[in-house]
Amino acid sequence: MIFFRFLVVALFIPFGVAFLFKRCCFDDSHPTIQYEVRDVTKTLKDALGFLKDWVTSIIQIETALLGAVGAAVILKDRPDISLTELQLYDLLFTAIAFGASICCGIMLLNMLPGAVQRVPKNWWDLTNDIYSITTKGSMRIYDWSWWFRTGFFFGIAGTAVFVLLRVLQPSVGAPSAYGWLPI
Repeated sequence: MIFFRFLVVALFIPFGVAFLFKRCCFDDSHPTIQYEVRDVTKTLKDALGFLKDWVTSIIQIETALLGAVGAAVILKDRPDISLTELQLYDLLFTAIAFGASICCGIMLLNMLPGAVQRVPKNWWDLTNDIYSITTKGSMRIYDWSWWFRTGFFFGIAGTAVFVLLRVLQPSVGAPSAYGWLPI
């Protein structure tokens, strides 16, 4: 029962809040003031290259952190590590956040070859940046990159909470430091 309560709180509420925040605060249904982009074919290719490099480097960091989470879970029964139930749930949340972010990053990288082939055909396309590009689907590069960043943020936050829980963990025989948590 406690696992399902944690699952609802730790997974659905943060992503739901992030989704609502995105929709309420970053609604781009109306165009904003934008700068004109000159020599769009060259700058488009450069910008997509920068995006590819950024996504690839973040995915590498996430994969390394996901490996560290896996190692902590595998070694959880060793006496010198001994993770608490709350720490395990936090690692589960962190792994799911990094996994979701990696999936969104892969989808974003999958869009880039098709996005490079796009040639702006009207004034609206010429004045927008790469984040408004969509390829044979309904989600733009902006949407995938937003979910990618959000998953990465929640994964980093989960990692920070895990480190905090490890620092607050009492030594063997000491009273519990988690008595104040409502779980």
